This record gives sequence, structure tokens and C-alpha cells, in this order.
Amino acid sequence: MGASPGMSDEEDRVLTEVFKQCEELRAKKYLQAVATNQDLAKKYAISPRTVTNWRKKRCPFDKGQWQVLDWMFGRRYLPQPAKQKFTQQLGRRLRRAARDIRAVCLVINEPVPESIRELCEG
Repeated sequence: MGASPGMSDEEDRVLTEVFKQCEELRAKKYLQAVATNQDLAKKYAISPRTVTNWRKKRCPFDKGQWQVLDWMFGRRYLPQPAKQKFTQQLGRRLRRAARDIRAVCLVINEPVPESIRELCEG
């Protein structure tokens, strides 16, 4: 590949290298990184098999940790290691849900259940 008119061979090489690096950066930007089941299992303290099952149940792994924790909060059962690892975050969601239930009870003029009252105070 010869130098472009008005450019030395060295300038042409530098320009070509800059162009290649720009193309490489652009390609990385548009490539979507997909976490493996093993990576997700480690991150959320669950087994790779659980990751597979949760993917089938449409767990939003691709939308980030907050969305996954919201999804986990709505589950009837969580593996114990995941519960332990995310106790604080899941507890905040529980207290927020309790406050919402308390507010609904007050709006519809119903007594607030004792368990909800305790969660709101704690």
C-alpha cells in the first residue's frame, strides 16, 4: 500500500494505524458482552444450573444487578447463599414494599397488619 498523494510513507503508516485502532474501538463498542452462566453464578451466589433455570424464567441478567435483585425479590424461594449475600439489598426492598402496603391500608381505611407495621418501623 503506497503513500497517499502529498503524504510521506511514515505519515501514511501512522494514519493507517490510527484508522485501524478507531475501527477496533468502534467494533468493541458495538459488541455486546454476554456474561457466562459461570460468571453470573459467581456474581449472584447461585449455581450455574440455577442461572440456566432463571434465564428460562426471564430473569433480567442483561439489565444489570438492580433489575436482577428486583426480580429475585419477587421469587418465592431463593437459594440460601444468594439470600445471605444480598440480605441488605433484599431487606431494603422488603421495607419499601411494606411501606407501600401500609400506605394502601391507610388510603382504603383498613387496619395495618402488625407484621407490616413492624417492618416499617425497623
